[in-house]
Amino acid sequence: MAVLKSTKAPQPVRGEIVTKRDIATRWTPLLAKSFTAISTYFLDHYSALTPPLRYSEALLVIHLIRHKWGKDAPYPSWARLAAYMGLTPMAVRNIARSLQDKGYLLKAQRTTGTKTNNFHLEPLFAALEKHLATNPHGYKMRVMATEDDE
Repeated sequence: MAVLKSTKAPQPVRGEIVTKRDIATRWTPLLAKSFTAISTYFLDHYSALTPPLRYSEALLVIHLIRHKWGKDAPYPSWARLAAYMGLTPMAVRNIARSLQDKGYLLKAQRTTGTKTNNFHLEPLFAALEKHLATNPHGYKMRVMATEDDE
């Protein structure tokens, strides 16, 4: 009879976490040169918001966050977003309009002479924080479910 060994990894020593969890270790050193920081809470709960986001809307949010480098609103062009998503600019506009209709996105024409828009995501951030306030153990529940699955 075979003896089953635990598949859980040994607990890392303090300081090792950085080397085990860095982007290059998770992906590859080459791919780690360009990455986008995405809230885990967003990834775990975008479909639980009221109204829920569809996966295409969540993907558009991720691409908008890719261009959000600080507090200022991101302003990629429709053509750039369409190229990232493999869609037409009109299809991306429709997804953005859906996010606007749901109250998660505010769009404003830039006044700097370009034809791009500022995409304000603060309404989405507020909705996620409200959801978190009603489910304060959301992060812990996700981690516990992951550990139980191992």
